[in-house]
Amino acid sequence: MPYASFQKHTAHAFKTKLKQNHHQVLQHFKVAELEKTFRFWQRDPLAIHISSREMAEQKLDYMHFNPLQKHWNLCRDPVEYYYS
Repeated sequence: MPYASFQKHTAHAFKTKLKQNHHQVLQHFKVAELEKTFRFWQRDPLAIHISSREMAEQKLDYMHFNPLQKHWNLCRDPVEYYYS
């Protein structure tokens, strides 16, 4: 699925679910733009194309183990980190 299609699909799903279950939360995503009423994604998220399984695993390892780095010291085990 191309990146823009992914964003469009997931934004629509977020909007639908929030309208049904958490209307007050949906208001946090409201924007004053001509083209959009709500924005769920950053305009420039610095997306990169993951071209192989090895590259995907490398990126996942980075995300899981970066909080353990000495200069961050956010946790002792990747399982302890909320976003891991």
